[in-house]
Amino acid sequence: MSLSSFWREHDEKIFKGLAFLSILFMIPILGDLTGIFKNEWLLKFFSTVHPKLNVDRILGYYARALIFNIWFLMFFIIHLKLFTGPRGYKSIQFNKISALALVWFFMFIFIKPRPYFIDFEPLTQFKNLFYEEDGIFEVLAAVFLFLSTLAFFFSAKISIQKKLDWKIPCLQFSFGFFCLLFCLEEISWGQRIFAWGTPDWVSEINSQNETNLHNICDTVFHTRYCLCFMEVMFFTCFSLTILFFAGLRNRGQKPALIGLFRLEQYYFLAIIMGVASIFSHELNEGLLALFFLNYSYDVLKYYRNFQPQQKA
Repeated sequence: MSLSSFWREHDEKIFKGLAFLSILFMIPILGDLTGIFKNEWLLKFFSTVHPKLNVDRILGYYARALIFNIWFLMFFIIHLKLFTGPRGYKSIQFNKISALALVWFFMFIFIKPRPYFIDFEPLTQFKNLFYEEDGIFEVLAAVFLFLSTLAFFFSAKISIQKKLDWKIPCLQFSFGFFCLLFCLEEISWGQRIFAWGTPDWVSEINSQNETNLHNICDTVFHTRYCLCFMEVMFFTCFSLTILFFAGLRNRGQKPALIGLFRLEQYYFLAIIMGVASIFSHELNEGLLALFFLNYSYDVLKYYRNFQPQQKA
């Protein structure tokens, strides 16, 4: 029996077993967080993996572990519902965008040093060039998001001209607005480019002392974990959303809506994004920008060629 045939025959049992294990693993996390368990099993695990663990930041580690474990469980539930069976895997593709996302992921792991994980000195010397503020990957993310904004706005204009259902241009415009907002946040609304000073009232509530919204979270809520928690939550939910709609491929959408829900080619990118949520937000921001650059181009290409009278 080949590995492929074995997987297709036993995939449901495997997913159910892994889902059960993820529930079991959630017990010590919640036990340590609530103080029910006194042996601090998870803290010992973190200390073993990360000998130089900063105990003051342990709550952040617990939050990431809990959210990632929930992502793991939801990942299996989505697959049990939408992907198991011979038809479920036909839409999954490992393509160029998947390969590029994987390369981006491994570049982050090898370039940005993590002594407790991997510290490959021949590449870590390039950390500042690639991953510091205004580094190559941050600039690329901002450029990708700006190009995505233009693509979404153009596709919305085309949909209006073709008199498609109003929901379609509204969704396209919403995606474009989100990309524009994300892009402006990345460049602190132009402050990085034009080098204008930060107003005093913004500097007081912004942990980065720049003009942006996402860095006021920790100050406003008086905790260093607010921004980290929100970022991990957002990227894990976004990853699961892509996987969910990828599983709905060819399930009776109207022809005019198919162009917005052809997400099966981003299956592996979504998984990489979910796994990357346990690392720095810089990696996830780059993967998100990479997704929107390709997705916006696909949407624009679909609606540029779409004829309102065409059938499924």
